[in-house]
Amino acid sequence: MKGYAGGDATVLYLDSVTISATSNYGYHFARWNDGSTENPHTIQVTANRTYIAQFDNNQYSIALNVDALIHGTVMGASSYNYLSEQPITAIANYGYHFSQWSDGDTSNPRMVMLTQDTSFTALFAKNYYTLTLQSNDITLGTIVGDGTYGYLDTVSLVATATEHHHFVHWDDGNSDNPRQYVVIGDTVLTVFFAIDTYHVSVLSNNIAYGNATGDGDFVYGAPATVTATAYSGFRFARWSNGDTHNPYTFAVLQDMELTAIFEDENECVDDVETINAKVYTQNGEIVVEVTGVNDVWLYDESGRLVQAIKQSSNQTIRFDAPVSGTYMIRIGGYPARKVVVIR
Repeated sequence: MKGYAGGDATVLYLDSVTISATSNYGYHFARWNDGSTENPHTIQVTANRTYIAQFDNNQYSIALNVDALIHGTVMGASSYNYLSEQPITAIANYGYHFSQWSDGDTSNPRMVMLTQDTSFTALFAKNYYTLTLQSNDITLGTIVGDGTYGYLDTVSLVATATEHHHFVHWDDGNSDNPRQYVVIGDTVLTVFFAIDTYHVSVLSNNIAYGNATGDGDFVYGAPATVTATAYSGFRFARWSNGDTHNPYTFAVLQDMELTAIFEDENECVDDVETINAKVYTQNGEIVVEVTGVNDVWLYDESGRLVQAIKQSSNQTIRFDAPVSGTYMIRIGGYPARKVVVIR
């Protein structure tokens, strides 16, 4: 029942009577059946009359809010008739999900019966996603940072290569390591490791005596073969590391430089005396006793010139050998000789 009317009576012709309408909760008086909207309504009686009070439903509003605009939106806010049932809906943005309404109800969509002005807030929560990290080869390195994270969480990813290997890149093209990764969904990331590469340089102690080949880039542990080829009138003596194999094959474990030591086939490379000089070692020094006027050159075992001295006759020259090893002394135009220094 929406309401009731009062004031009916039996009265004399042309007497006046007042009628009134009272609405129940949720309704309001709209008009009398004669079209009048007065309430109370005074009438001058001229005949028997029946008046009917007409009531309409009150309208109440549904106000809808979200806990944060970034989380989502809501639908269904408006004004509706008393006791009508209306749906309200919460729509989560990507990365979030609906949790509940502010009154604790978890239905979505939800039917609301209007009995008064009402306000609801939709509460959302962030989604959680799985970040999976893997290696192109588990023997080459390890990765830290996988797990379960909330939407837009920032995670530090670290790839650590095993010895003699190195990090290359992630499979999404990113080459940062460590790397800051923002989680936006379930993701699998693969890190690529590779074996270290080293360079072997091959030189000749004298390009007029011969050449050496076999230089290049090699992965760790790979075999490399270098070859020394002497020109006519010269011979290969050894490599700068003392090895005398030719060709020479070895495992590459680091960047390295090898020099092929070539000699004139007519040169003497022992430490005997010559006509004009005496060469010996003393207290870590190379001593050269020179007779006559001669230039003296000191070379290391790779053939690089260490020192050159212009001398007068009957001089004693002392060279300070920087490190232990094999050195070559050339005096004037005489054959070179080998000197071994032990410090």
